[in-house]
Amino acid sequence: MRIAMHKLSNWFPFPGKHAESASSPDGFASATNGAIDWQAKMPMEWPGEMIPTVRQSRYFRMEQEIQQLHASLQAERTNCARLRAALELQRHEALTDPLTGLCNRRAMDQRFGELWSEADDAPLAILVLDIDFFKRINDTYGHADGDCVIRWVAATLCRCIRAGDSAFRYGGEEFLVLLPDTTLEGAVSVAESIRGRIEAQHLDFPQPWQVPLTVSLGVAARKRHDDPVSLFKRADRALYQAKQHGRNRVVHENCLI
Repeated sequence: MRIAMHKLSNWFPFPGKHAESASSPDGFASATNGAIDWQAKMPMEWPGEMIPTVRQSRYFRMEQEIQQLHASLQAERTNCARLRAALELQRHEALTDPLTGLCNRRAMDQRFGELWSEADDAPLAILVLDIDFFKRINDTYGHADGDCVIRWVAATLCRCIRAGDSAFRYGGEEFLVLLPDTTLEGAVSVAESIRGRIEAQHLDFPQPWQVPLTVSLGVAARKRHDDPVSLFKRADRALYQAKQHGRNRVVHENCLI
């Protein structure tokens, strides 16, 4: 027993024991200042048993650390994906009109800037649209039905324009459509299509619909020295003239008085 304990004390220094460059008589281990450098040898006295080595223990710890780092990396990737999704949702909400789902005034300003930076000489036209007698609609049927009318007009706009065009709600019952690569004549044709489709539709409301639903539109196309403000002003003037001359009509900038 004493011989066995002597061997064990050489192989596994007990806590509190100060080993000073001691080595076991069988060459299994050496200890310097309590640090063991185990050798992968099999003692003749203990056949069939392997003495654990520091190298194996070190590899085991490294493997654990790698697994922990991998798990941390996966968690960070998941968090980043969630943050990107949340930011994209906030961006979408910041640029979207909640009533109609169309882009809002902020998105309209951004899109104007993008189109102006792409090419100043590329054809570009805009439509400015206003629902006729909308106050009368609200007064007759209430604001809830008025909101239904706004949503329905927005949906009609989307059905009448191309995939590359953009529709915006920039005021209460006011809308704007950007038509890239479109001449003034092409924009007038789109405006007439929108006007005619809205006039021809029958709205299904619980109570009889007494107020006709029509829209007026102003159309303008970009000129050489235009900026977004000057282009919008001409289209808005054309819209004002359409409303002054009876509503339910399209007026383009060449007809301005």
